[in-house]
Amino acid sequence: MPRKPQPRLAATASGVNLSQYTRRVYVLPSQNSCGYTGLGTIGGSPSQAWIFRCDLHDVFGHELGHNLGTQHASTPSSEYGDTSDIMGYAGIGLRHMNAPHKEELGWLPAGQVLTVTQNGTYKIAPLELHPAETVAPQALKIAKRDTNEYYYFSYRLPLGFDANLASTYTNQVNVHRYPGSGAVFTYFLQGLTDGSSFTDTINGVTVTQVGHDVNTATVQVALTCAPVPPTLSVSPSSQSSKAGATVTYTVSVTNKDSAACPQATLNLAASVPAGWTGTMTPNTLALLPGGIGSAVLAVTSPTATSTGSYSVHAKMFDNLAAVHTASASVTAVVDSTPPTAPPHLNARVRANKVQLGWGAASDNVGVNSYAIWRNNVRIGSTTGPGYTDGSTTSGVTYTYYVVALDTAGNVSAPSNAVTVKR
Repeated sequence: MPRKPQPRLAATASGVNLSQYTRRVYVLPSQNSCGYTGLGTIGGSPSQAWIFRCDLHDVFGHELGHNLGTQHASTPSSEYGDTSDIMGYAGIGLRHMNAPHKEELGWLPAGQVLTVTQNGTYKIAPLELHPAETVAPQALKIAKRDTNEYYYFSYRLPLGFDANLASTYTNQVNVHRYPGSGAVFTYFLQGLTDGSSFTDTINGVTVTQVGHDVNTATVQVALTCAPVPPTLSVSPSSQSSKAGATVTYTVSVTNKDSAACPQATLNLAASVPAGWTGTMTPNTLALLPGGIGSAVLAVTSPTATSTGSYSVHAKMFDNLAAVHTASASVTAVVDSTPPTAPPHLNARVRANKVQLGWGAASDNVGVNSYAIWRNNVRIGSTTGPGYTDGSTTSGVTYTYYVVALDTAGNVSAPSNAVTVKR
């Protein structure tokens, strides 16, 4: 890969004060060996773009699009394949961005992007128009719950910068896929002509273009119930405790069914090693499509459990829909071994404060913190082998010791004691 050029140095040497500019575009001579038409940072302050082919106007727009925070306009088979958008291949000419990118950048007001959750007939205004000039929304969004994305439906006409847009995009509804936010690729999936449909059976989505004119395209949306396996996650992924102690985990569930599905009743259960107890509170969640619910998984090990790592499972099932199943596992670490005592505690007075230092303790799993005791009263804690006591009084004698704690709460024997007069 060729080295990134350094026109910044040349501009500075020519007396340009770059600190005045938050968007910096460097245009290089066409006779170069960089191998690119352009490069640009994704966002940034300042953002920077490097143009190697100044005869291609859409390269400027493409790299500035990166600077604004957008990624490439793609198709499922080509990273730059969506040439309806300036973030696709260069050399096509100036043109608008697609609907997902315009929403990402805030160029489509919220009222111009309609999230569809019901069957019906909808009109879509041309994407090229100023939002104030339209008689309908300029984009429809339908949730694609199986991948946490959305389908976008927008209407393109050969207007303005899109006057020379390819006929594969114009006078028809364009279908894109995008998560709804973030600097990631958008994907052009299909163009709809009158009478043609886009269908996703997994998510229960069918959109048919009924007709179009200079003002709007008309589409028929048919949403059917498409049950999808929910997602289930458990956090944290691992916890340590003494034998016989109870630890709790947070279980999160998302109903991924299509919008046309009814509310689902999802049952939760725990699977723990033999002799352990595991309870789920609550043990059922009633969630609408797209709904998110949570529960607490409490796990208790027997008092005689040996030190080691054990798997704990959270499971979900639905008595009415077999597809509503999911599971996740986490680790419960049983640790009854305390850390070693912190060695070599020392103390000195500096700047009217007592500074303590000691050697690191060791543990079979890991030392989590140190507790500092002064005159048999705990005064603080720290994660490293050092502590400064700033609440002492001149002329008073203090005795300190330190203990180490591991993640399971086991406490070491005390360190050596040190006495110091402030």
